[in-house]
Amino acid sequence: MSVMENVISKGIEAALRCILVNKDILTSTKCSPRRKKKQDDEIRIERATDLSHERDFLLGEIQHLLKDTFSISQDADFIVHQPADCEDVYSYKYKDGPGPNTQNLAFDLKHRFNTPWNVKILDILLEELKKRSVEEEWPFQRLDAYYKAILKDHYKRMRMVWRAAQPKVTAKGCLEIAEAVEERLIAKRGENLKSKYLHRAKALEQVIKLKKDGEDDNLPAWQWLQKLVKMLGDRGMSSEESDIENDIECVLWVKNMAWCRGIE
Repeated sequence: MSVMENVISKGIEAALRCILVNKDILTSTKCSPRRKKKQDDEIRIERATDLSHERDFLLGEIQHLLKDTFSISQDADFIVHQPADCEDVYSYKYKDGPGPNTQNLAFDLKHRFNTPWNVKILDILLEELKKRSVEEEWPFQRLDAYYKAILKDHYKRMRMVWRAAQPKVTAKGCLEIAEAVEERLIAKRGENLKSKYLHRAKALEQVIKLKKDGEDDNLPAWQWLQKLVKMLGDRGMSSEESDIENDIECVLWVKNMAWCRGIE
């Protein structure tokens, strides 16, 4: 038997074992155009009907799941993630490899979310998320495709963060040292904040101009906001991550006021 025939034979054997023995049919990412369009439409409808507090709740729960799984509180922490071993990924795809370790999940960060290895991890995260939704009795449920879409978006962002933190080849042909990587990331963040500041300052300028033309009553509030943004400058701009993703949670406490208890 030639080398090529041997490789093909092992690949077929591994695929049949996954399907018939392990009952693992989740690694296939192919989807017909009609089915994909249907799924996209369902997700679009779900998102369109989402209330803001429901969306925040789901994002918070998914962030908690990622925190528990990968020990991260925000996307920036993902730069220290140790990716899956290339041999394990190759073995899982082409041979009879065991696949991701459920006790220590590690993404294949060299590739997108649609590789068999990463699809398997996303499926594991999806099942854990659904399990939590039942155990914790969430006030509402969503389609699996909806959860999966959010998980994919998170993976894209985390992979982008991880790749940005990897050493680049310098003009001299050598890899960056750790200090150079840190300086580059800080400089990039500064550029992003400055761009956001200029965008918001320009938007406020246009809004105030329209308010003046229409003699709007809330013009002073917009002028105050413009003054505040200019005072804070680009250093006062927030990052791209929301409060929920930065592990900040608002808690409202009931305040009993004795002086108004007798009021009907």
